[in-house]
Amino acid sequence: MDLGTHALCIKDMAGLLKPYTAEEMVSRIKESCDLPLGLHCHATTGLSTATLMKAIDAGVDMIDTSISS
Repeated sequence: MDLGTHALCIKDMAGLLKPYTAEEMVSRIKESCDLPLGLHCHATTGLSTATLMKAIDAGVDMIDTSISS
């Protein structure tokens, strides 16, 4: 069934997603779905850089990054 979805995005608004959890999550989603997958992480806990790197290793298609002003 086509529901009109063009992409999926994992939103880690609290910055709690751990790197190896992200790697497993991205890998499993990519195995079961052909949609582009994005990841948005906040740096609240300092995990975002490592989390994004493991997600990139697992094949995430898009990432959101930012720096403090």
